[in-house]
Formats: sequence, structure tokens, C-alpha cells
Amino acid sequence: DIDILQGDFNKVIDQILMSGKITERKATFALLDQRMFECSWSTVQKISRHKSVGNKIEIFYFFATGWIDRSIAAISRGESEEQAESWWGKGDWRDLQGMNSTVRANLLADRFKTELGYKWAIPFAIHSDARGGRIM
Repeated sequence: DIDILQGDFNKVIDQILMSGKITERKATFALLDQRMFECSWSTVQKISRHKSVGNKIEIFYFFATGWIDRSIAAISRGESEEQAESWWGKGDWRDLQGMNSTVRANLLADRFKTELGYKWAIPFAIHSDARGGRIM
């Protein structure tokens, strides 16, 4: 079955998780493909905590390292700062700007292990053929 739910995923996630369709024993994958600051860290936490026993929901998280520096530089005060903090889940999101992409990827993988309780979190670079192999 495929169900399409319209709306902000950060709000719809509660409906998805409470539907009863994602059981403890059902293999489940969540692809979090976002432009930049769209998926709140609290949403990632909800997904990671949904199963209390056995295997967690597998998360494939797109971290836009190819344009994060430009995105952070474009943030102005107010609402966009709040959105960036919601996305990263804590106040040190500006520290990501200018950081080496491998260091950023490992930082996020470490957060998946330490904060979300995943046994494995492995960064995997996506290279753009159109941009000379640039990591996206």
C-alpha cells in the first residue's frame, strides 16, 4: 500500500507513526531528502524512538553539504535562524559553516549514534557527475 499524506512532514510524522502500520517487527526505511533546513531534528528523534524493541527505523538522511555554507550565510535573524536551529536541534549550527565536508558528515553520523542510539551510522558521499564529481 502507498499512502500519500499532504503537508509539512514535521507535522504529518505523528500521524504516520501513530497509524499502527509501522510495527516493531516491520522493516521500515525513512528517506529524509530535504533542500536544507526543512526536517527538524525533533522529527528525526521521533523516527529514531518509534520502535522500542529490536531494529530501529532505518534513516537515509540527505545532508546537503554541497550548499550548506551558502545556506548558512544566507540566514538572517528571526524566523530563518529559528528554522536552522530546529533543523540542527541545537544552537551551534553556525559552527558547520566552513567545516570540512568529511568532518561535517562524521559529526552527523556521531550524533546518530550518540543522540539517537543507532548502532551504525555511515556517511556516504553522493557525487555530482554534472559538477565534476563535487560532493552534494
